Order: sequence, then C-alpha cells, then structure tokens
Amino acid sequence: MRRLSSHQTFVHGRMTSRRMTSGTFDADEFAVRQQQLSRRQQLAEATKNEGSIENDEETNSANASNTEKSKFLNHQRSVFDEFASYFASDEAVPPEVEPALRQICTRIIDQQVRHGNQESQQQEEQQPIRILDVACGTGVLHSYFLEAAGAARSSRPLHITGLDLSPNMITKARERRHDNESLSNAKIDFVVSDILQYMNDETDESSKYDAVVMNACFGNFMEPRAVLKHVANNLLKLGGTLIISHPLGASFVAKLHEESPETVPHLLPDSRLEFQNVILNLPLEIDEYLNESPACGSSTNDHGHTLYFASARKVRYRALAQVIRLRGTVDTGYGRGGKKLGFPTANLPSSLFRQAIQDLDTGVYFGWAVIENGGGDASGDGSINQRGRNVPQKAVVNIGYSPTFAGQENLEKIVEAHLMLEQGDEDGLDDFYGAPMRLQLLAYLRPEIKFASFPDLIAQIKADVQDSKAALDTELYLTMSKDVFLRVEPREPWVGSDGGDESASWEYQEFRQALDDCGKSNML
Repeated sequence: MRRLSSHQTFVHGRMTSRRMTSGTFDADEFAVRQQQLSRRQQLAEATKNEGSIENDEETNSANASNTEKSKFLNHQRSVFDEFASYFASDEAVPPEVEPALRQICTRIIDQQVRHGNQESQQQEEQQPIRILDVACGTGVLHSYFLEAAGAARSSRPLHITGLDLSPNMITKARERRHDNESLSNAKIDFVVSDILQYMNDETDESSKYDAVVMNACFGNFMEPRAVLKHVANNLLKLGGTLIISHPLGASFVAKLHEESPETVPHLLPDSRLEFQNVILNLPLEIDEYLNESPACGSSTNDHGHTLYFASARKVRYRALAQVIRLRGTVDTGYGRGGKKLGFPTANLPSSLFRQAIQDLDTGVYFGWAVIENGGGDASGDGSINQRGRNVPQKAVVNIGYSPTFAGQENLEKIVEAHLMLEQGDEDGLDDFYGAPMRLQLLAYLRPEIKFASFPDLIAQIKADVQDSKAALDTELYLTMSKDVFLRVEPREPWVGSDGGDESASWEYQEFRQALDDCGKSNML
C-alpha cells in the first residue's frame, strides 16, 4: 500500500536524526537508532499477534496481501508515532541540514512560479499554489515553503495540506501551524491518512494540487509505483509537479534501507534513466533530476551526503506499456484527409489490421511514421529518395470510428495518421497513397470524442498536434525515433513478429525493452 510516513530521517519535513553530544549530525547513529526502534516495534507486533493467527489454507491471496499491507502500515504508524516528540524538538533539524531543506522548498516554489499552468499565470494570478506534503511529519518543510514564496515575490497564496499516517506526527504539526500561518498569506491543513487512501474532497481540476511533495519518504512506501500512479491520476492537476526529494541524498536512504529494510524497503531512483523507468506509462514527464547537488550554503563535506531532487510534470499523455509497430500500404481512406482536416493524413487498411488493433482503446495516440518510397509518383524500388520519404515524421494517430462525422462513421476501427511534416517535406509527400508506411505508436493522448461540430474537431486536432509535437521533441520520444523499425532498407521489407506478411504486418514490444534497444545511453 502506501504508507505515508516516511523514514525517520527527516521524513518530509520532520527532520532527521539527532544531535550527538558534539552538536553535529551523525547519519550512522541515526540509522542504528531507527533500526533499534524498528526491531522493537516488530517484536511488539509479533508478541501481540502470537497465538491469534489461525492457519487457514482457504484464505485467498488477496486477503493475505491485504493483511501484509495492514501489518506494514501499522508498523510504519507505530514507528513514527514514537518518533513524533523527537521530530518536534529543536534538535531534530541540525543547522547543517537546513540549507538542503531550504533549497528543496525553493526549487518547488520556483517551479510553480516558472511553469505553473498558463491559466494560472495569465488569467488566475491570485489562485493559490496548492501543495500536498506527503508524510509531512511535524510540518518542518512548511516554514521553508513560506520563506521561498516570499523570496519569489509570488502574489499567489499558499494552500498546504500536510498528510501523514502517524496521528502523533499530525498532532505535533498542528501545534506548529499557527506560527507558520502568521508568517504569510497561507492556509495549512492536516490530514491523518495513508497516501493511497487519500482523495481530495473536491473533484474538479482546479482543486487538485500544483505540487505533490514526497520528501524523505519515498523509500518507505510499500508500493512506490502504486503511489506514483495514484498521485498522477487522482491528485495532481495538469501541469502540476510531482517531487521526490531527500536533503541527505540517495546514499543516506540506502543506509537506512540496509539497516532497517522493514521500515525503508526501497531505494531512491539513482539515475535519470531509473527515474524515467519508475514513471514510465504514467502521465508524467521529467522536469528535473539532481542526485549530486550540494545544498546552497552547505557541501558534501558538511554531512557527507548530497541533495536528492527528482521532479516530473503532469502531462496529457502517457507512454504505452508496449510499443506498437504497424507496416502496410496507405489506403485512400474516407476522403476527409488533408484537404478537409488541414493535415496530410495516411490511413492503413482496416481489414488488414483488424487483429492488430482490436484490443486497443479508441482514441488519439502519437508516435513516428515513415512513408517509404513507392506509391504515387515516387520510386518504388527504394533507389531514389524523395524529400520526406524513408525518414521518421512525427504523427498523431486516431484509432477509432470517427463519430463526429454523422452518417459517415467508420463501420470498423481504423488507423488514421496525421503527419506533422517538417518544412520542405510537403513536396515529397503530396501523393503517398499506395506507398508503404511504417507507423510506431508510443503514447496515448486522449479518448475518442464525438464533437458537436466539425470546427470543434479541427480545433481539437490542432491542440492534439501541438501537444504531440512537443512531446515527440522530449528526450524519451526522440530516443524512440532511433528505432530500427523506422530505418528503411531497400528491397528488405519489414515483417512484424506478431502477425501479417510483407504486405501488412505488426508487432508489439515492451516499452522498456524497446527503449533499451534504441540505446539507453541516450537517456542518461
């Protein structure tokens, strides 16, 4: 499940560790302290449950899984309930760690000021910046947020929701709230909940969060992927930012994991590529990744660790679990292509690809397309390349029934690719009917919609084109343009591994494997 309270090392604001008698932070001692408390809590739980667990061979795996989740959450809750008084004390935030906390909060506020959604910047300047502080602990981060907002001279008030699994942590945070709110135009609320069980009471997009911050807690989640999915789909607004951070860095989390895996079962994504893999197939796009950045006013020598900060912005699209590759001859379609829609449109024959797309959701996708030589007035043997042929072109693709065309709906699901041509490629692609096309589908943009009017459809297609073009210019999707499938070899037609023949074929490949095949070094 997701347990909200993070590991004790300054779990999201409840700063970490304790002072030694020398007055400095000692990571090793803190790790040992956490280990001792965790072991003690495990023993207490085992004693409590001894003799009360009956062997029931008929208990299904779902119940067993729920039991494990419940035990895990209870363990997290108990550990951090016991740590609450310490985290609320002055010694919980050593001076040498304050610069890292300040930098984390400054980066988050600056992101909102820099690229908050356009409506907030242009039309709703006074709309609050809404922040969900996951595993907030005693609310240590909140004063730094207020300080950063003041420094940025933002006119937007802060609305902060602190969320924690530990009731004792939230009690301490509420005691601190009044002092924080008196410093600035801010509203601070607290909720006792596990992150996976938390849902905002309001459901409209504007009530979702501009930033969801998981500081010093990501390693504590039982199911990190489930947490990310829940946050991206249900809590974060479009254009909002998800942040995974830790003021003592990934190496410190690794130490806690080694000492107390029952409390800190996971590590932080330790490279940009791993972070990309963690958020793959979610509507998230990497914004920043820092794993070796000393905090301003501090250095690695101050505490032996470096700042960790990884952020991703919510976007309209999500990468597919499998890359889909289709190759076939461009069909004449339904006579509503480039001239009516304003974009060169290439259709693949429905009858030949029925099996390939029968299980795909209807809607709008994007990826890369290659119009091979052949068809129209192009060379059919591959010996002469017209401009725009045999090279990848950006494509936004509709798979569905075209419901807006009343009385002319498709009788079966079709593949309709709108090509986003580079300037000058139009001449080589003005007549491509009958030419072979390779189509690589990478991401899902939106479901198919029946629009009230044809102009509404055109406006949406233009928006789809704009979003798809921007996405295909990002590192992840540019890397996929190097797919061997998109390389045309004369006289060696490509045949997919999952169905079809030389005239029309298809295949699917796990996205991560396809990314590796394209050269994962491009993602580093």
